[in-house]
Amino acid sequence: MTEASCLKLITEANKPYNAQGVADMLACQGFKKSQVEKALLSLSESGKLICKEFGKQKLFIPPQDGLPELDLEEQSKLMDDISKGQAECKEEELAVTALRKELACMESTLTLEELKNLEIQRQEQVHNLESKLADVQSKTAKVVSTDEIHKAEAVDMLDDMGVETDEAIGEQLADYQRLFLGNKKMKI
Repeated sequence: MTEASCLKLITEANKPYNAQGVADMLACQGFKKSQVEKALLSLSESGKLICKEFGKQKLFIPPQDGLPELDLEEQSKLMDDISKGQAECKEEELAVTALRKELACMESTLTLEELKNLEIQRQEQVHNLESKLADVQSKTAKVVSTDEIHKAEAVDMLDDMGVETDEAIGEQLADYQRLFLGNKKMKI
């Protein structure tokens, strides 16, 4: 029973199998791996299957004796069909990759509605930040630099000593310098 099932599976598929592959396929019929291995070995000993060993791996191949052989014309026709099919497959793969790239590009770009919504959100954020900035500016005191402090201290010191500055009396030296621009010999 096990031998018949193994032989039927391998000859119908007409491709090599290892014992584990056959056991996996026949597990639904209730066959265990050890049963399948024994059946495959007995089939190879009886000549119904060919057993080839590759290291520890054993492959069981159906015999190709009863299969019809192709003549050269049929072989070349099949090879041409295969090459045409492969070329079509490559073209389809290129078309699919181009479509995937286009889809990714479309997904990464925003629609007009999304852009408008994003613009509205950004404008709201700018308005909120401007109002926060105005609040912060109104609550903070004016920052005075150290140069301005030193200048104010110098003016106070001059006032204490009784020295009057141009600013104290409301005059500017630059106004008087304009009077003497024509006379280059005179120095101020």
